[in-house]
Amino acid sequence: MSRYLVFALALVLAAGSIRAGTVTLSGTCPGNVLESNAFFTLSNSGNDTAFNLALTLHVLGAGISNETYHLTHLNGTNKNTKYSNTTAEINITQPSATVSGSYPGYMGVAYEQGTDYFTAVFPCIFSFRGPTTPDVYMSTNVTENGGGDYTIFVSALNPGATEIDSNVSVIIPPTFTILPAETQKLSLAPNTQKNVSFHVSAPAGSAASYSAAVAVEYVEGGEGYAQVSKFVLTPSASQQLNIATMALYAAILAVALLIALLVYVAVVKGGKKVPEGTSPPAA
Repeated sequence: MSRYLVFALALVLAAGSIRAGTVTLSGTCPGNVLESNAFFTLSNSGNDTAFNLALTLHVLGAGISNETYHLTHLNGTNKNTKYSNTTAEINITQPSATVSGSYPGYMGVAYEQGTDYFTAVFPCIFSFRGPTTPDVYMSTNVTENGGGDYTIFVSALNPGATEIDSNVSVIIPPTFTILPAETQKLSLAPNTQKNVSFHVSAPAGSAASYSAAVAVEYVEGGEGYAQVSKFVLTPSASQQLNIATMALYAAILAVALLIALLVYVAVVKGGKKVPEGTSPPAA
């Protein structure tokens, strides 16, 4: 009987070890213009390793083709691993770009953790041949509707004397759905304020927090102008579904059932003892 319980205990400990670690990525945008040694920095402060990372540079409104960079892995803070790097620098210099001014954009990151696949975005403002200051003022308000659904309200004000034809875009991971569209055109007459809204939905069962942003971009006099408002989307706890946690609970339940079965088998094999003070039945 004792050997069965020892075996079951070993299974319980093994079940506890299947819980997945976490990958927590953060990105730092380049502080200088993209035609001269610009680096995007990606760090992992989680305790698990991200593998097969694909980083894709997106610059909105600049007419620059998306470029993808690859990393085999990015380690977390867990010391019990053969990998050591927790930070990577990606040279995203674009010496052939012909645009000038500032443009919004982001670094999109896709990676694997175990058998799961994840995506993230890190919004930035990219400058070419010097940054510019936009004449549009933007404010953003995010309302959570429940179930991983959000409404993003954007208000843009043109306080100047010239009409501005701008694009308002949501920067969000590709696993989200966006309505009515990722980008909406917004024409702002002088001294005019206008509002637009976006409805976005997180992937079903999401338990992660996502960096996101709204960007306003326009071109005037051959120069790009951009403003970016960043925020984080975190689905309500009641809507979260942590697959690793559910796998752990399922494993513990299975082990508990196995223990019950082993105890039952041991009792059956042991047979029933004859109570003291009684005689076996006569032959």
